[in-house]
Formats: sequence, structure tokens, C-alpha cells
Amino acid sequence: MALNASSKLASLHDLAAKGLDHLHDVVAIVRQMFAELGYSEGGDAVSRQVDLQQRYLQAMLMLRKIVGESSSLAVQVSGEIEAQGSGVNIIEAPDGYSRRIAEMQQELSRKNEVIKQLMDQVRQMLESMCMWESYKHQLERHRLAEGH
Repeated sequence: MALNASSKLASLHDLAAKGLDHLHDVVAIVRQMFAELGYSEGGDAVSRQVDLQQRYLQAMLMLRKIVGESSSLAVQVSGEIEAQGSGVNIIEAPDGYSRRIAEMQQELSRKNEVIKQLMDQVRQMLESMCMWESYKHQLERHRLAEGH
């Protein structure tokens, strides 16, 4: 059972790494979107924004998929560890599996915290972008109303 939990934790570790990569992609795309705001206008700028939005949506879909898979796998691992607690002591697991499992759980916990912080930053960036876009439209309406 320890081997199974250990291999699942390794898979969970791999998913966390992939999720972190996708989250970095999302952050990079959001930064590009933010950089594009207000710099150029016309068809080319609209085309770039549409492309960035599509890339953002795809990256978010992949991130959500990985988070879902990670959550499901984490529940399985947690259940196996609890089952071991009732029959087999995880500390007595052969070949140092228990130590490796504990290390991987700590590393996964740290990565989850980093992912949470990055997701919060992405959310804040998106809110700032929306606010910026809203102010930009209000300013354009104001200029049109004054006849500039």
C-alpha cells in the first residue's frame, strides 16, 4: 500500500509541477494583455488582444484540469494514508517510503501555497485590467462628450 501511495504522491508532485507551469503561462499572458492596453489601436491591436484572450482561456482550462486531477488524486492518497493508519503504520513502511511520502507531502504543500499566491496575483491583475479598461472607456466617453 505504501508503494501505491508513494507512486500517487509522485504523480501528484508531477501534476503540481505542470500546474505551476500553466499558472506561470497564465501570469505571462495576463501581463502581456496588461501591457497591450492603451498602447496601440486598430485592427492589429484587436487581433493581438483576441489572440491573448484565447491563449488565456486555453491556459486557464489546462490549469483547471490539472487542479481537478490533483484534487482527485490528493483525496485518493489521503484515503490510502488513512487506511494505512488503521492497519499498517506508515512510519514502518518498507524501504523509506514513509519518509519519501512525508517529504513529497511537504513539497506539495509548499507548491500549493505558491500556486495559491500566484492565482491571487492573477486575480488582482485581472481586476486591475478591468478597472483600467473601464476608466479608459469612461475617459473616451468624456472626451467624445466634450467634442475632443
